[in-house]
Amino acid sequence: MRFSNDCLRKGLGFLNYTPKQVDRVCERTNLERFTSHYGFPPETVAAVLNDNPNIKEKELFMTFYWWKLYEPEHVMESRWKWHPETIRDILYKVCEQLRKRKSDKIVFGYFEALQVFLASIDCVHFEWEECRTDPGGHWYSHKHNGPGVSYEVCVDTVKDRIVWINGPFAAATHDITIFRGGKKKVSEDKWSKSSLFHRIPEGCRVVGDSGYVGEPDKVSTTLSGHSPKTKELFARFKSRQETLFRAYKALNIMGGPAFRHKGKQGGGAQERLAVHKLVFEAITIVMQYNMENGRERQSLIELDGKVPVFKREIESLELCDNKRQEQIMHQSTVTSADTSSSLIEDKVQEHITEFTLKGASRPHMPRRRGSSKSTIIAMATV
Repeated sequence: MRFSNDCLRKGLGFLNYTPKQVDRVCERTNLERFTSHYGFPPETVAAVLNDNPNIKEKELFMTFYWWKLYEPEHVMESRWKWHPETIRDILYKVCEQLRKRKSDKIVFGYFEALQVFLASIDCVHFEWEECRTDPGGHWYSHKHNGPGVSYEVCVDTVKDRIVWINGPFAAATHDITIFRGGKKKVSEDKWSKSSLFHRIPEGCRVVGDSGYVGEPDKVSTTLSGHSPKTKELFARFKSRQETLFRAYKALNIMGGPAFRHKGKQGGGAQERLAVHKLVFEAITIVMQYNMENGRERQSLIELDGKVPVFKREIESLELCDNKRQEQIMHQSTVTSADTSSSLIEDKVQEHITEFTLKGASRPHMPRRRGSSKSTIIAMATV
């Protein structure tokens, strides 16, 4: 059994900090040293090691170091004392071992019985070097004006867990196309059966941004006919999603220089996509461990044993304004957008009948210096 303090000292030891250097400074300084090199707090590292005894300590620390700083193997050689090719083999091996936990850590299921909005959904783009073997505009990402790849990610609206990841796709692929598993001009029968579109139960939805307009029975998006409180709720779901994406990009391997690593058989597009997917899925597993075990995991409603004003504000939210809903439903001329809006308001009302909004735990997420904190909002049973 590894404890967080043991992992803290062990990790700093790999960075050539002596016990004297560790003991003479405060805990906060040591934590800053640790997370600046490894990206995650020692509590998360301890949880990963305890849950995966087949992973060696030094190899896991080196993998986290690689994710956070993304140094070339020839630079890492001087610190970790292995040959560059050995280092790369170890990094890939640890990522493979972590990815094996995907089936029990990332599951689209186990939702609350009366949960209507299952998760928030969005796609995140990452830079990578342009493929010489498969050049074209389909790799272009409008988010960073260069070649990249896209992943579809869903976060549960009730619990702190990632419930779905899908990818990689060429960055120019539209979000709704990834969600459907095919283009609109192609019949639904030919869409990929493994897409999220085919996994959402009838009567339930996910919450997305304007990129998901077109599937109102599967995805709820913010519309002009929504009440202000409904818009606020949806905005908070999306903000929570962006918090996770910032956590990915705080690791240099995802948010720093363009991803440059290739497969063992060469640098073809498919080989490189396979390596990127391996790293992304391994990082996602550790992100989930971090959400479950992070240092700053503390519920807003348990802060100092008091109920903060924010919690009282949440409890008083009326997400469905009855007068506004009646006005929409009795308009003599109802546009298609308004009709869809009233249906969504009904869903919100059904949801709020059994659920009340309260502060969820706020997991520690690695982020860039100076970035703002986003409050995590979730829906939980009374």
